[in-house]
Amino acid sequence: MWEETKTPEATRDVALIHNLLGGISRVEGNLTEAEMHYRQSLKLRRQLWEETKTTDAQQDLSLGYDSLGNITQAQGELAKAREYYLKALELNRKLHEEIGTIKAQRSIAVSYHRLGVISEVEGDLTEAQKYYLQVLEVSRQLYKEAGTLEARRDLAYSYYRLGKIRQMEENLGQAKDFYMQSFKLRQQLCEDTGSIEARPGSCGQEKCRVPGIA
Repeated sequence: MWEETKTPEATRDVALIHNLLGGISRVEGNLTEAEMHYRQSLKLRRQLWEETKTTDAQQDLSLGYDSLGNITQAQGELAKAREYYLKALELNRKLHEEIGTIKAQRSIAVSYHRLGVISEVEGDLTEAQKYYLQVLEVSRQLYKEAGTLEARRDLAYSYYRLGKIRQMEENLGQAKDFYMQSFKLRQQLCEDTGSIEARPGSCGQEKCRVPGIA
């Protein structure tokens, strides 16, 4: 049916199905099959972007690169993962320039975070810190503008990642400062909600935990 119609809507649906199948394969531990589905999804999303140039197509393409970055990172191919994350970052920046939404802005922070993790795994703490500081800058701005629970969680997690880097560099004073900033935000979340899953650690209550950007 799709081969006969090939409308933009049909193409987008098929790309989404490939992406969902990739997610299932990844959970099952079949990374090779997951990568195959993600590549098929990316191919269709790139085609759709070239044909329509819509913001939805651009966002889908960014997500396609992000998915491939995740799977290649899981396979230990960090150089490839970085390439995909950089492409996602470029698209997210352009998207934010065009539509300026909070969602588009947060996507930039997510891309910076992915790149920071890659650098951290490679042992390049200076590069990792550079990316995490960019995450922090975006997260602060989002928290100031939106003030949502998600923005507060992201900001808390940004402080945590920077604290971790400083601790690995044995700069314990700055590590403590970042951890305390993260703790204060997580504690506020616990007081406000009492049931949000947290990462890392808790706020004095086992069920009061706050997830972050990752």
